[in-house]
Amino acid sequence: MNRETPNLSEDDDSMRKMSPHNNRRRRPAGEVLQRFIVGTTATCTLVNCSMLIISTAAGRWLFGSVCCQLFGLVSQALVAASAWMITIYAIERFTFHLVPVEYASLFSEINTRILVCGTDFCLLVLHTAPLYGWGEYSSYRGGMPISVLHWKNNTSNSSNSFEYLSNSAHQIVEQHAQTNDHTDSNVEPSDLVMPQPQVYGAVVVYIFNKLYGCDVRLIAVPFFQLLLRCPTNTHLKHVLRDYTNSVLGSTFRTRLTDFLHTHSVIGVSTNLEFYINPNDLQAYQETYISYQELGICSLDCSPINPSVTSWLTVVIMTTTCLPYVICAVLAAILYRSVRAQSPNAHVTPVCLSLLSGSVFGVLTSGVYYYTAVLISRSVFVHTTLQIVAHLLYFTNCVWFILSNLLSKVCTKPHKLL
Repeated sequence: MNRETPNLSEDDDSMRKMSPHNNRRRRPAGEVLQRFIVGTTATCTLVNCSMLIISTAAGRWLFGSVCCQLFGLVSQALVAASAWMITIYAIERFTFHLVPVEYASLFSEINTRILVCGTDFCLLVLHTAPLYGWGEYSSYRGGMPISVLHWKNNTSNSSNSFEYLSNSAHQIVEQHAQTNDHTDSNVEPSDLVMPQPQVYGAVVVYIFNKLYGCDVRLIAVPFFQLLLRCPTNTHLKHVLRDYTNSVLGSTFRTRLTDFLHTHSVIGVSTNLEFYINPNDLQAYQETYISYQELGICSLDCSPINPSVTSWLTVVIMTTTCLPYVICAVLAAILYRSVRAQSPNAHVTPVCLSLLSGSVFGVLTSGVYYYTAVLISRSVFVHTTLQIVAHLLYFTNCVWFILSNLLSKVCTKPHKLL
């Protein structure tokens, strides 16, 4: 009796058809990249614009310093990722048309996803630099220097010594050291140096936060100088209530002196003068406080950060110059090469989308960075223009998506990808 032998090949075929791995259609790399472009751009636009609207409506940053740092990092990384997704798409199209032999191995679906995820990870790591002191993510813009003078010989009321208050503490010491006029023998350079500056600094920061709700940092040791940063104009006006004749008045000075004596920080009587330069005050009121009305937490381009120039250069290169220049160059080469070989090839819509997206990205990012540089130079920029510059910057990749969709509609009978 002959037993019927099962047909293993048919069983294997049926099993392969039932496998979920074979049921899933493998998408072309171009389609995968376009999905990433839409997703990254939509996330960038939604996160940044929603936070801009909330902060502008409130007039200040509402979510604390830790969230400020995290948002600044994510915001810059998303903008950079949106630009680089378009560049990777340009590289993929370039390889597809001009290097077809290596295309399948270079831009498989898994390789494309790894390339995108690796790029996003590198950009995220790169933009953590301000968290370690190279640049600064902050909702504050600029700051107002306050020179703190310590007169231990009770000479703060003498006419000669009070004239010195028109300069910073360091300049006061230099001027006094270089002068040959010793008519005021009570004032010595050592009288102007703050003893225990770190202790004073911690106490001053605490009192400014407690009394006025402002942020203060120590920026000069041993010549004691502070940098005042107020969240809103209302907080600054609260500070200026105690401000007369370029000097912070008795309220703050008395509070600080009492605190030091109470806690036995010093054992001798002190006279403290908190001098604010009128020009610095005017620039801070008219430029930086106005800029803070947006409330958005981003890179502070003001000159109070010594490394802001170098870091701003890195940001401009990674978010604008490199991705968009590479994209535009590849699109131009692709158009000329393919059209020369095959005039009927349908690459014109893709190339136009890449070129127009690159130009629009450079222009919108340029407006944003130009506005930031103007404000860093104490040039007043109207709040409406600042909002427009931020919106253009956060949506600089939207034009590429719109132009790409338009090109697909116009070439619907043909297969674009």
